[in-house]
Amino acid sequence: MDKIIHGDCVEQLRKVPGHSVELVLTDPPYGDDMPYGRGQRTIAGNANPLVGLSALAECYRILKRNRNAYFFLDVKHLPFIRTFVEQYTDFRIKDWLVWDKTHMGMGQGFRKQHEMILVLEKGKPRYRNLGLANVLSEKRTSTVEHPHKKPIDLLCKLIEQSTDVGDLVLDPFLGSGSTAVAAKLIGRKYIGIEREPKYVAIAKARLLSARPGAAGPVMAE
Repeated sequence: MDKIIHGDCVEQLRKVPGHSVELVLTDPPYGDDMPYGRGQRTIAGNANPLVGLSALAECYRILKRNRNAYFFLDVKHLPFIRTFVEQYTDFRIKDWLVWDKTHMGMGQGFRKQHEMILVLEKGKPRYRNLGLANVLSEKRTSTVEHPHKKPIDLLCKLIEQSTDVGDLVLDPFLGSGSTAVAAKLIGRKYIGIEREPKYVAIAKARLLSARPGAAGPVMAE
């Protein structure tokens, strides 16, 4: 199943069968409505934290037993996300990964160079690389297509850590399609949900040019 769904995330997630995907990997909105980058771009659906939290909770039903969910987040989101997960879901928090972007971002004083990744467990997942560090260094990628675009190699590492070839990866906030592209490159299936038509079009175009096997295994640090 390789599919991109254009629509509201929470509404579409309710239509996905339970216990049907091997991995959830996404960068949800957390309701800060912040503009990003030099262009001060915003994304739709980022005015209310309930959107991202509702999706997070719904993903537990969709995820198969003994599987993982990975959620990107800023360190400022950590307190309320942790409280929500522990009090209102059945997920177990495995770890908080650090994505080292290797170069500083905009700002002054202490300029940001990292982002967090929440690792959630449903049951007792199996990790393919037992030597993978919880600090992952990957150079930030161009965000021309989407303000939150993630490096393909970083996504491949996460996907390879928690899935096998042929497994199904879900990204309920697909954006410009990086999760689906990474999944396709390393032989996984994908489902992506995106509400903005311009990003659906970008994602479809990127997937057309993605060649399975082009990325190769990237799990080793």
